[in-house]
Amino acid sequence: MMARTAQVATEPRRALPRGVRHLPGWLAAPEAARLLERCETELAFAAHPVRLFGREHLTPRETVFLAPAGVRYRYSGHEHRGTGMPAWLDALRRRLGAETGVELASVLATRYRCGADRVGWHADDERELGPEPVLVVLSLGSSRDLDFRARRPAPGRRRRWRVALSAGDLLVMEAGTQSRLEHAVPPRAGRGVRVSLSFRPHRARP
Repeated sequence: MMARTAQVATEPRRALPRGVRHLPGWLAAPEAARLLERCETELAFAAHPVRLFGREHLTPRETVFLAPAGVRYRYSGHEHRGTGMPAWLDALRRRLGAETGVELASVLATRYRCGADRVGWHADDERELGPEPVLVVLSLGSSRDLDFRARRPAPGRRRRWRVALSAGDLLVMEAGTQSRLEHAVPPRAGRGVRVSLSFRPHRARP
């Protein structure tokens, strides 16, 4: 069992799965540091209650959803409502949209306060994002691992991938990724604050 665990642990360091692109150092360190400071001082991060196995818990991370007024986004039993976004964040949204060729409408900002904060296996496949959404994620602050696994692995295969995201790194999950893969941020001892800005498309709810 130990040998198998070690083998799985080394496999994520190979090439990323199809549809996932990692752009290290997309933002220079000074600009990434300034952007992290603005997120820390100007965004209203909060932990939200979720219900698991009949009991209510606060998420082990803090989030804030930013989008045009009236836009709603529901996941994990909690509905977020857009009230607009600050000009500096909207400028970043437009910049990323121009560079990736994707029409990005909203951002889910997630704050990991320390290494114990985490997010479990999931796919961003909510209907508000459309059938095959493209997600563009900018990482700020402390380096953290992002893990991927197949949602429907082939029989006898448990392949996983891992990428370490550092301050200023950009990650693009292209169309089709959410239907094929799940991703997670595992806990890591000794890590400081990390903010993930996940820019995404958005469509009106029917």
